Amino acid sequence: MRTLEQVAAMRPDRIAIYSYAHLSSRFAHQQALDPLPRPGTTEKYALFAAARNHLVEAGYRPIGMDHFALPGDELARSLDNRTLHRNFMGYTVRQAPDQIGFGLSAISEVSNCYAQNTKDPDLYHSALERGDLPVERGMRLSRDDVIRRWAIRRLMCAFELDLVQATALFGINCNQYFSAECVLLEAYQAEGMIDLGPEYWRVTPLGAPFIRNICMVFDAYLKSSSKTLYSRTI
Repeated sequence: MRTLEQVAAMRPDRIAIYSYAHLSSRFAHQQALDPLPRPGTTEKYALFAAARNHLVEAGYRPIGMDHFALPGDELARSLDNRTLHRNFMGYTVRQAPDQIGFGLSAISEVSNCYAQNTKDPDLYHSALERGDLPVERGMRLSRDDVIRRWAIRRLMCAFELDLVQATALFGINCNQYFSAECVLLEAYQAEGMIDLGPEYWRVTPLGAPFIRNICMVFDAYLKSSSKTLYSRTI
């Protein structure tokens, strides 16, 4: 808590808090920590809850999943104005039509396509010298991808889905389109984490710390069951 107290005392406009992700099979330098004990899910949740409470008491407003901002900051105002947006870099005050990534492994989002640059420095510079884009891989989103991206972003930014808006934007009935997801969401509703109303699906204050898990329900690329959703993102 001492570090958190020092950070809050400096009064930065915004603070983001992330849980440490140990991926030693992917990042070799993390292998030095393999033999050492690390906080489990319960401990990590307790750490985040303590940090959240401290920042709220210090005058910060919670923004989405993991950001905090002073009331006068533009991020807090965008939350009130319902213009808060989240991309793969975090929360922003507005949605950019396109986003171009520069540098190793940078990700670009253009229209309904994503592209990622190579992380290999030699390949990156060779491509630039040839006048080519240093793109290693990319993906064009399907209509289903676009709908699910919208749903996940609205949950992450506003903690709710406007079912009427979904119909206006995509011509879908959410209860029908997400019928399989509703079965999983009912388990969260039974725990008091989400309210599945006729016009809005709203995440409750109890469910807010688990918003990542709730959003995972809408991710068609995850093969998860309701039994594993709670422990994979904390």
